Amino acid sequence: MIGAIRCLLLWLPVAASLGAATPASAFLVQSTQSGNGPVVMASWGEDDVPFRIDAAGSADLGAAQTAAILRQSFTVWENVEGSRLRFIDEGLSSGRDASRRDRRNLLIFDETGATLGAPDGSGIIAVTRINSDAQTGEIFDADIIFNGRDFRFAAEPTPGRILLRDVAVHEIGHFVGLDHTPLAGDPVQRPTMNPFYFGDGPGEASSLAADDITGLRVLYPTFAFSSMSGAITGRIEEPGGRGVFGAHVTALDLDSGELYSTLSGAETGVRDRGAYALRGLPTGLYRVAIEPVSGGLDASNFSSLFATLDADFPLEYFGNTDIASTALPVLVTGGIGSSNIDFTTGFITPGVPFVRSVDGPGNTPDAIGPYTTFFDVVNAIRVEVIIEIDGQVSAITAEALGGGMFRSQIPGQHVGTHVRYRLTAASATGISVDFPAGGRWLEFDVIGLSGAPLAFTVLRDAGVLGVFDTGADVEVARVDLGDDPIQILHSPDGQFLYVSNLESSEITVIETATFRIADRISVAAQPLDMALSPDGGTLYVTNSGASLLTAINLESRRVLSSVSVGALVEGPYGIATSGRRVYVTDLRSNAVVAVEDGQVVARIPVGGGPR
Repeated sequence: MIGAIRCLLLWLPVAASLGAATPASAFLVQSTQSGNGPVVMASWGEDDVPFRIDAAGSADLGAAQTAAILRQSFTVWENVEGSRLRFIDEGLSSGRDASRRDRRNLLIFDETGATLGAPDGSGIIAVTRINSDAQTGEIFDADIIFNGRDFRFAAEPTPGRILLRDVAVHEIGHFVGLDHTPLAGDPVQRPTMNPFYFGDGPGEASSLAADDITGLRVLYPTFAFSSMSGAITGRIEEPGGRGVFGAHVTALDLDSGELYSTLSGAETGVRDRGAYALRGLPTGLYRVAIEPVSGGLDASNFSSLFATLDADFPLEYFGNTDIASTALPVLVTGGIGSSNIDFTTGFITPGVPFVRSVDGPGNTPDAIGPYTTFFDVVNAIRVEVIIEIDGQVSAITAEALGGGMFRSQIPGQHVGTHVRYRLTAASATGISVDFPAGGRWLEFDVIGLSGAPLAFTVLRDAGVLGVFDTGADVEVARVDLGDDPIQILHSPDGQFLYVSNLESSEITVIETATFRIADRISVAAQPLDMALSPDGGTLYVTNSGASLLTAINLESRRVLSSVSVGALVEGPYGIATSGRRVYVTDLRSNAVVAVEDGQVVARIPVGGGPR
């Protein structure tokens, strides 16, 4: 039986990256499944794979320059150490069209739309068509078709044109058997196999990230690579035992910061829709997590195996927690992996206490206190907090606030004190649960400062606010924020910081003197940029996922209004205030929208994708 795979690269223009990301090492192999048979991954059966280039080349570049760029793009993949794959250049081909069955691997430019068949405005820059044996996964034919009808190509960064090498390196990734990656990031860190061409980092897409390199090595490993790398494997299931299909599984190397990823259901050689495997991992300790696929991706961005993706489950770290710092680490050693790293979605077992969140202090210069901590605990009637200070252990009973919320207050301590605490939650039936599990502690220090100015910055991928003492030139504290923090703004008097959190749709308010979280303000979807009113009393927030502008009263910390700024394709993004007016940007329509007294009063045309 023959299996056909069709991989698309889509155009997604943006004006600027939203922020830095951790180094991404995520790869997904193109996989197929015949009926109820096992999943098989697509790869070439031989280590030497031929290709031919259509003699006409691109109408924008000419035949010679086109061929040179395409050959350079194959070299990018061939130079990966740890992979045994090589390419055979069979020269130019004339008078042939792309065919799935001729076993001639052709790279061709479709200047009329007749070969690609993409509708106008589809955004498809290129397609890689692969034919493989559905039983073994062996690829026997692959053609790459570039959309020369709808897009103009260039050899160097040129406004309004697509860098051919960026696109070619991506498509050759499909050509060798790699699927799209669920991970994104800034231009430097973004995996080449991300399904979108952002156009915000010319040339970056043609330099392989660690994820692309690891994927090629796993498909075509040398003996040395196989002996040095390990794997994390497991299963994701619902409480009833049904496998969760298409969950995004990540493993963060706690030493290097590299992030590896795959989707459940793609494990080769099994029929289990909830099975997953992260292969090619270097020796180290990893933090493993599961979450639904996000970032604008859906099943259409992956191979045909993923007709649907399960999404009705929350972010969860290994160790049955949604708090990264309390996850159980997973060890991988060279040639040996960790198996049975399993997840059951959802955290709550009837009658058993479960700690949903802890909102407590990090390092603080506050020697007065008290240090307030809030616990959100399900199925608990009592929470005891055990505190250790300078080897002395004490316990206090947390105050029940209702709705599963408890509050404890640790007395103030002198500078230099190290405080550790943990909790025991008890249910009405006498079942007790310790948190964190495994005898671990939550902890913070009461710190001294140099007296020089402090610098605050959002560390987006860590989900924290970093605090730096400029006099000592050192990071002194981290403050846990919401999900995907992105922007930061300070109050006019400098007493508070406001941080927008894209994924959790909230504004975090932080006291600058103590680094304490003073409030969390829920707003509409995807709060991004912020600006203060001229009198400093109102915080304006662009809700980039809802086409709204939100106004927050900073004295009461309550939302005053949410104003629709129109059915924007993207945004609003950038924001500025002047007198009674607030201005936000409409990126796709090249316009600035003026809002006054809760109404859109003007749309000002501008150029260049205002951000």
